[in-house]
Amino acid sequence: EVGALMRAYDWSETPFGPVEAWPQTLRLALGLCLNAQHPIGIYWGEQRRLLYNDAWRRLIGEKHPAALGAPAGAVFPEIWASVEPTLTEVFATGVVAGSADEFFPQKLDGQLEDRWFDFSLNPIIGDEGRVEGVLSIGIEITTRILAERREAFRIELDERLCGLNDPREIIATANELLGRHLAADRVGYAEIDANDFTFQIEDDWTNGRMPSLSGRRRLDEFGPERIIALRAGRALAFEERPIEPPAAGAGIVPIQAPIRAGLTVPLVRGGRFAAALYAHCRE
Repeated sequence: EVGALMRAYDWSETPFGPVEAWPQTLRLALGLCLNAQHPIGIYWGEQRRLLYNDAWRRLIGEKHPAALGAPAGAVFPEIWASVEPTLTEVFATGVVAGSADEFFPQKLDGQLEDRWFDFSLNPIIGDEGRVEGVLSIGIEITTRILAERREAFRIELDERLCGLNDPREIIATANELLGRHLAADRVGYAEIDANDFTFQIEDDWTNGRMPSLSGRRRLDEFGPERIIALRAGRALAFEERPIEPPAAGAGIVPIQAPIRAGLTVPLVRGGRFAAALYAHCRE
């Protein structure tokens, strides 16, 4: 797809100039790039303009096709401060550079996502012996990194809980570890009262960005659709839909802070919605 797009594009009005005038080194590098299975990009010239293959296109998502032929700093402003010094060094010295397990957050679909890569930066030497471009070969390893972190979290959770006997201490420890692992603002455990109308939170963990929800609260604060799903045992995730609580009523504390994203996992015991674990974020 990218190769076809490049062949159909009029490059004569860009800093690359007409295709027939492109240097042989760029043609050779581009041939390698477009036919490769792994994500490969080319940073070319003083403006570090981008050319890349289909595998790279899938990595950059909505940035394509505007990224094709554009200065890399304008395409990747969120990571350019980290990438540019190493790239400049390769241009200056002609020495290959690379890194493993490198963290590069990228903005895709309007959201900044945590992503990790193994990559190498390889100089493209021109006919006059100068570095004219850099060939970047990258492999995304985000899935592996996240799996390793989840496993490390499970091990730490087992180690911290194995010596505890007090249920409240167990819950408090699990809440804190889970909150830090998820980078959440609040994590807690709610027990549904026998009246199926209110729930009790003895205590929850917060990082200071959201208030505690401890106390007795009304179940219908979370909306009828969510309650039906939770009673059926279905976990709920939501974003960008802050909860608007109804009047609290006597002796019941309303939720005060907006919840911009959250996860609620129900515990159904004997056919009854008995408890729920929740994780909340302000953003």
